[in-house]
Amino acid sequence: MNNWDRRLTNTFKVMDTCERCFCSIYDMDKDAFRKQMEDFFDIRPCQGL
Repeated sequence: MNNWDRRLTNTFKVMDTCERCFCSIYDMDKDAFRKQMEDFFDIRPCQGL
């Protein structure tokens, strides 16, 4: 897990869930999921991801 995955895990109060899993759970592509995270939680991954 990378830092972005850890931030998501802490935000959603779950254990060891990666971005791909969240996208699958919420039936969203990566870009749409990241947009939602930015809009609702004001978090975004670093530029390297």
